[in-house]
Amino acid sequence: MRSPRAGYAAADGAATLIWTVVGGYLVVYYTDVAGLPAAAVGTLFLLVRMFDAIVDPVIGVVIDRTRTRWGRSRPYFLWASVPFATLAVLTFSVPDWSESGRLAWAYVTYLLLSVLYSLATIPVVSILAALTADDRERVRLSSLRTAGNLVTSVAAGAAILPLVAMLGGGDDGRGYTLAMFLLGSVSVVLFLFAFATLRERAAGDRRLRVAEVRTVMRGNLPLKIMIGGGLLINAASVTRVASTVYFCRDYLGREDLVPVLALFPVLMIVGLVLARPVAQRIGKRNALVVALIVQAIGFALPIPFGQHVGPVLAGTALASAALGLLISVEYAVLADIVDYTDWRYGVRAAGVIASLAAFSAKAGSALGGAALGWLLAAGGYRSGAEQQPAAALNAIRFCFYGLPVIVWLLVAVLLAAYKVDQQLARIRADLAAREVVADVESETRFTTRP
Repeated sequence: MRSPRAGYAAADGAATLIWTVVGGYLVVYYTDVAGLPAAAVGTLFLLVRMFDAIVDPVIGVVIDRTRTRWGRSRPYFLWASVPFATLAVLTFSVPDWSESGRLAWAYVTYLLLSVLYSLATIPVVSILAALTADDRERVRLSSLRTAGNLVTSVAAGAAILPLVAMLGGGDDGRGYTLAMFLLGSVSVVLFLFAFATLRERAAGDRRLRVAEVRTVMRGNLPLKIMIGGGLLINAASVTRVASTVYFCRDYLGREDLVPVLALFPVLMIVGLVLARPVAQRIGKRNALVVALIVQAIGFALPIPFGQHVGPVLAGTALASAALGLLISVEYAVLADIVDYTDWRYGVRAAGVIASLAAFSAKAGSALGGAALGWLLAAGGYRSGAEQQPAAALNAIRFCFYGLPVIVWLLVAVLLAAYKVDQQLARIRADLAAREVVADVESETRFTTRP
């Protein structure tokens, strides 16, 4: 029997390889290479990501209604891989047109890239509940998924600037275009590997009715907590990641630290190793709260020390270690919510729930990217200037560590209302009993058929 672990790690890594560059460098590419105004870039991020986020629930319904010999979620790794990689190259290939022409190109390519990102990544979340019903295996798979995310994000973050320089430099954008072509090619290979190695458990022939989507969302407090918390975390996370270049270059005066900080997520391995034992010992919700608090401490650590590099490195290391725990447990929790929704409302909607998680990520990313652009503009950020105004430096510092501290602590408080952990044993027993009854009824219909 084939193990799904390597394939599941590859599926998330394939998308992360590209999205790490998008999240960390697209704002810089747009402002410093394509020459787009920072305020216009902020508005672009907000409008494109919000529109794209609205599309995500539709994709979730499509996945839940998909029936192929390969399953419901797995086919999308095959179908979306090449278009996703192609749009990544085009997004980092803004032509030398007028400002309005460049902005139009950015809107169209970024919007299509975001939609294809959803087609490729919502199945990564939705397929987990179909890979196994074992609670420990779900946490293990989530940890391995995070490992795939970690390896590819570190590789992309550390390699992108050297690749850009080696392939022609970033001044005219040619280096970015060629670098994205190489990363996109690797992404396609990883997606195809995931498609070839993953297998879904039988999920029955019943198709989700569109009207049931409202049932999934209405009154589903655990789902609302995870979606709302995910939106806030993604907003602050994107703001922090996208402000890293500005923080290192304009505030610390150490642009050489950008690739160094890109290596720190390797410390997520600490959280990956701890995820399963910690979640088993204190529960998934409490594991999330611990991870959030530790990350907030890491973000806050550099605040009193001004431009000293040491606390920045130490705080980033601590936050990175806790991030491994946070992400590993988060996706296992979403699989639990799929079971909870089935148990509570009688609707098996893994695709919809995964799409709502993607919605929170997209909407949060839109707000985070827009906030960075707007704050830079409000602070009087000047593209290419050797010295930025004090207000711009304050905005950069707030984006890098002030906002994440506030948001992470807020989400930790919100999680107090999440109670699914205490109900899991009953949920699993009731769902198993339902499956037995359904199998008996199916067998009875078959044997009594004239």
